[in-house]
Amino acid sequence: MVRKVGTIDFDGRTIRLLVTKGEEILHWASATVSGELMNQGLILKPEEMAEEIRGLLGSNGAPRRRFVTSLTGHRAASRVLTFPNVKSKFLNEAVRRKAKQEMPLPMDE
Repeated sequence: MVRKVGTIDFDGRTIRLLVTKGEEILHWASATVSGELMNQGLILKPEEMAEEIRGLLGSNGAPRRRFVTSLTGHRAASRVLTFPNVKSKFLNEAVRRKAKQEMPLPMDE
């Protein structure tokens, strides 16, 4: 049985939420919070931040138990990329090309 899984990411002053079930994206949302609550991914007021997170989770059908989160890292980016159906032997090249389109950085970085 495939279950819903939620991911939450804290970056700068933005909280990003993604809810999936297997390979299907069910919900994608983000919220910008006050600099008094979070700055550069560092939560400054945990109780008030918890209310912001509850609101984001509650309005987007996020699961209560199955969750993944990330630690803030410099030079990290997250994107949802859409690909046409490609044969598996061409998938690596398709990912490289799409990443090159999305990120204005040299691929070796």
